[in-house]
Amino acid sequence: MPVNFLDNQKRLYWIMAIVLLAGLGISAVVYFNAESPDADSYEFRPEDSRMFRHNLEVYGGKISLAVSDFTVWFSELWHGRQLAYTIAFITLAVCLLIFLAARYLVIEHDLDRTE
Repeated sequence: MPVNFLDNQKRLYWIMAIVLLAGLGISAVVYFNAESPDADSYEFRPEDSRMFRHNLEVYGGKISLAVSDFTVWFSELWHGRQLAYTIAFITLAVCLLIFLAARYLVIEHDLDRTE
């Protein structure tokens, strides 16, 4: 029994819809359950002090400062409301890849199969 082109494409579209709904749903749950930071509290981090940044530059150079800034930024992506934005972005990227696979890869595969 031959597999129809529309069957493969529809399957990928359904998978994309499920991934989109699940990812955005999880992102919404994380967003609404995340605690917002208090305006009165100030979190002191050593990497924010001028002395730390100066010593880091003296011992490691400008590259060390850049790596430290990148590490702090990357670690902040996985906490609180920023985590919800990260999940939503990853979900949209995966859905885009699935859409492109359904649009182009399945067409070429099925056209080669029918000839």
